[in-house]
Amino acid sequence: MGEVNIKAKLIVYSIHIFFILISIFPRILGLNNQNSNYRVIINSESYINIGYDIQDTITEIKPIEEKRIVDLNLIYGINSSDRLLHKWILQSYEGRTNPIKIEIIDKPDFYSASISENPTLKITKDIISGDVDNYSSTLQVGINENAPGFFDFIITIKASVPEFIGGFGFTKINSANAIINIKLRPSYFPSINVEEPVGNEFNVSPYHETKIPIIIYNLCNAPTIFSLDIIDYPKDWDVFIDEFVILPIGSNKTTYLIVNTDHKFDKFNLQLKINYSYYRDPSYSGKGFTLNFSVINDGSYIGDLVNRTIIIVVVIIVIIVFFIVFWFYKIKPK
Repeated sequence: MGEVNIKAKLIVYSIHIFFILISIFPRILGLNNQNSNYRVIINSESYINIGYDIQDTITEIKPIEEKRIVDLNLIYGINSSDRLLHKWILQSYEGRTNPIKIEIIDKPDFYSASISENPTLKITKDIISGDVDNYSSTLQVGINENAPGFFDFIITIKASVPEFIGGFGFTKINSANAIINIKLRPSYFPSINVEEPVGNEFNVSPYHETKIPIIIYNLCNAPTIFSLDIIDYPKDWDVFIDEFVILPIGSNKTTYLIVNTDHKFDKFNLQLKINYSYYRDPSYSGKGFTLNFSVINDGSYIGDLVNRTIIIVVVIIVIIVFFIVFWFYKIKPK
């Protein structure tokens, strides 16, 4: 009975020694992951997790101006067995390395994104014993002016580690993959265009309404409210314009500066101030600007007065002539 136990132990120890030896040979022979056509007998499962700092994504990204850095955290480990043979085999991988490939597999077209580096994974005693090792990288993100403001968009990141092959291909640590979606939100991009009449000088007839067309284009990446304010004008004038204009993304509207003047001026400079902001939150705003218009009296009021005077004089003369003729023929005593 004792001899049977001794023989059984010798068989077990021989098997252990066999696997230890064949696990060592890849280092001696230079066998790597890509050159093995051997049949794998023992597989070891590995895993990788990828995460990021949520604080890096809470605030909106400013289009064009900002490059957002998101810290990536990676964890690699092996599902180690408690079996002595398995641990002996894994020990043969200590010191072996493989790159952790981090790639962007999906993103909107208006995003530009890049990974700072692909860290190198190294099999350590901690990993063999069932612990994990930590690695890091960074994602750099920028967006252009075409990104719709205040909408969440997803960038998908994949991390992968190739398989490790050892022992003439009889043992292997399987590859590992992880995918994560990172949610980001573009901020407000202030950009408008205003089309005004060429020259900005207008001849006006006093006491006659003059319309000056102004076309406003919303080139922002979100619906925008425009406030229009006529800064100063004579108190006897009537000057009007739409106080507020709300435009969706990519739209435009023609509004009119309406001027009705008196006759007591030769030339006056009107100023129209335009401010704009995201229509749901005025704290997101662009830089306002001022349009200048020169209003010139065309002198037509004097002409009107002369014409009216002439008409009145003619009417009076006609009336006088009428009465003279009437008196001469009807009222004069016979």
